[in-house]
Amino acid sequence: MTEDKYVELLNSSPTVKDQRRRESPAGYHYYWSYWENARNWYLKYVLGLRPKYTSPALVKGACIHEAITKYYLKHDIGDSIDFYQKEMELRREEYEEAGRWVTDLNDGIAMLDMWWQVWNKTEVENLTPLEIEKLHEFWIGPDNSLKFTVRADRIMHEKDFNKNRVYDTKTSGWSISKTIQNVEAEDQITGYIWAMAKVHPEWKIQDAVVDVLFKKNSVVKAERSDPIYRTKLDLAIFELNIIGTIIETTQKVKALKWYPWPILFPRNGRIAGIFGDPYEAISRIDVKPGQVPTGFIRDEWVEVKDLVDNIDLAKWDGFKVVQTEEVYESQQSKQ
Repeated sequence: MTEDKYVELLNSSPTVKDQRRRESPAGYHYYWSYWENARNWYLKYVLGLRPKYTSPALVKGACIHEAITKYYLKHDIGDSIDFYQKEMELRREEYEEAGRWVTDLNDGIAMLDMWWQVWNKTEVENLTPLEIEKLHEFWIGPDNSLKFTVRADRIMHEKDFNKNRVYDTKTSGWSISKTIQNVEAEDQITGYIWAMAKVHPEWKIQDAVVDVLFKKNSVVKAERSDPIYRTKLDLAIFELNIIGTIIETTQKVKALKWYPWPILFPRNGRIAGIFGDPYEAISRIDVKPGQVPTGFIRDEWVEVKDLVDNIDLAKWDGFKVVQTEEVYESQQSKQ
């Protein structure tokens, strides 16, 4: 790859600061978190609250992602590991336990080194980066009025098969096979493939692979999945799901003028019980707009207001799941 191409990829990638603070706005993670736990979605995006301390696995995973992005710009694993260490240092304050930070720092270095040992030859000789962490924004819906954004880890051209494919990276201290199964079952990969069909139909991307970087005790591994395919029907259903979710979340945020949050954004206790809940301390209390409870930081998502204000719900009568202002006022006048 030429130096000019490296510079182009670097300029198209997110800044470290933005990547650390935000996922893709109005993208898969934004809506997935609503599907998973509407109460936490409300606390995070509508009230603009985040825990003072971040899950260690999320911090380490994000820094590893950034280091791999760095690798594709230079193909120098030493430079990537140095970058990883600097990023972990910048995020040290997000750790509640200092000892855990030291463990994760060392684990991440071992995982990156193993990834390089396993895949360096393939990466250099067979794969050409087309996009690295590039943010795309496009419009969907019958009248193309609904915004969606996506930022895939990397889009690679495979020389041996003359094929373009989505490449994703996951970190795990649990199970490589279970991690791959989860990726196959979830729809993040579906979203990447669907989005590439929108913004780069000429690339004809139909599938993805996932690299799993694994570290548990003294065992360090790096494995790459078989291709994960999605059909045209899969992509069509995903798009309809996204459209419905955009309308539903917009309706509910606007309905906060008339209804209390428990009606609109219920807590998913089952998910919280299985995976843990960073908002557990405040998920059962009535947090007021502007209030910042102990253990949390104000981190306002101004994008949410812009997204909601720019959607005309009058076009979506068939999707309504909450009462309109007119119906509400009519019922109030009869009481």
